[in-house]
Order: sequence, then C-alpha cells, then structure tokens
Amino acid sequence: MSIELNRDNYEAETLQSKGTVMVDFWGPQCKPCLALMPSVEQIEKDFAGRLKVGKVNATQNRMLCARLRVM
Repeated sequence: MSIELNRDNYEAETLQSKGTVMVDFWGPQCKPCLALMPSVEQIEKDFAGRLKVGKVNATQNRMLCARLRVM
C-alpha cells in the first residue's frame, strides 16, 4: 500500500529510507495524473516488498512541491 507523503514525513519516508522509493506527485484535478494512477498502483503490486511507493497530493502539499521544485 502506498504511503501518503507530506511535509511532515517526506524526508523520513524517502531520503532516510532504506531501499528504493518511487514518489508519485499528483493532483485531484490533473487528468494525466489520474490516468496514470492505475499504472502506479500496478507497479506497487508488481514490486511489493522491493519498492516503496509514496504519493504526494500536490494540491494539499504546495509548499513541499515548491521546495522540491515539482511545481
């Protein structure tokens, strides 16, 4: 199951994490983001136990996205 990432847990769940982490930045109004969501969920299933998947809702985490230069 993916992890909801935000400013409080981003560093601990990604940068300080052991192993490989995939971060999906998405937004509820972003049609391409929503279209990719099933693929991200499939990757999560296919690589369970070998890959950590985190999701950042860009709409709710604008400051984090700005700090990471995603937006």
